[in-house]
Amino acid sequence: SALSSVRLPQTQLTITGRMACADNEWSPLKAVILGRAENSCFPSEPAKMIEATMPKEFHSQFRPHHPFPAEIVRKAVAELDNFAMLLKREGVKVYRPKTVDWNHVGGYTGAMPRDGLLTVGNHVIEACFAWGCRRQEIELAFGDVLSELEAQGDAVVVRAPKPPIPDTIYETHTSGSMAHTNGSTAHANGSMDHMHGSMDPVNGSIDHGIGSTARYQHWAINNSRPAFDAADFMRFGKVLIGQLSNVTNEKGVEYLRQAVPKGYSVEILEADDPHAMHIDATILPLRP
Repeated sequence: SALSSVRLPQTQLTITGRMACADNEWSPLKAVILGRAENSCFPSEPAKMIEATMPKEFHSQFRPHHPFPAEIVRKAVAELDNFAMLLKREGVKVYRPKTVDWNHVGGYTGAMPRDGLLTVGNHVIEACFAWGCRRQEIELAFGDVLSELEAQGDAVVVRAPKPPIPDTIYETHTSGSMAHTNGSTAHANGSMDHMHGSMDPVNGSIDHGIGSTARYQHWAINNSRPAFDAADFMRFGKVLIGQLSNVTNEKGVEYLRQAVPKGYSVEILEADDPHAMHIDATILPLRP
């Protein structure tokens, strides 16, 4: 098994013989999918998502077709390239994604595969992103890597289902009818993730409605379709610990429970922080 990145822009796996395998966040690293920062843009989502997850002073930066400052991108590219060289020097196999023009496709970045890919046992599971601007991220940037792993028999790749068109993830109940959330677009750089609340076990039942329980009144998304970011889950042997958040709902949790290999379980902590997003930015599991 191998450790998975904790807010590093990569997803990690061990190749045992010809099989990918990862059970925790701390075992020796043998192989890694390391992202690329080229052409990264500020992503674009409804205002309520940005307001729920990002500091107010940065809201104006998250608008459509708005590239990150060139100097920041240049430094990030150099940092990731140097990290790849260091890992290779240590004997780690490094997979890199394609370079994508994210501004052209209306996307975000290829720098954060930890958000979109989760290796559990010999399964590499693609996240069901809530954010529309990330819908093509894995296919465009990492599709070739996943195809290579699958073709060589190195991993069982579980691709995410396509969301409905139009997507229903931001819809809310208004006086008994369905209404789309309106507002200016904006949203999030993974380096600005906020989740500072304490954790308590979830005791409620599964909600299959759209914002029909108190649990969904403070999240930016509803429970109309599966949604989860891989970064909302961490591996502790055969148990994955995760959270509901502004990008992960209960249908997403149930989807992940069905996607992990036999013998693995998914346990959920409930954040009391309405800004919750990406548990790996808050919890660091230590080697037992």
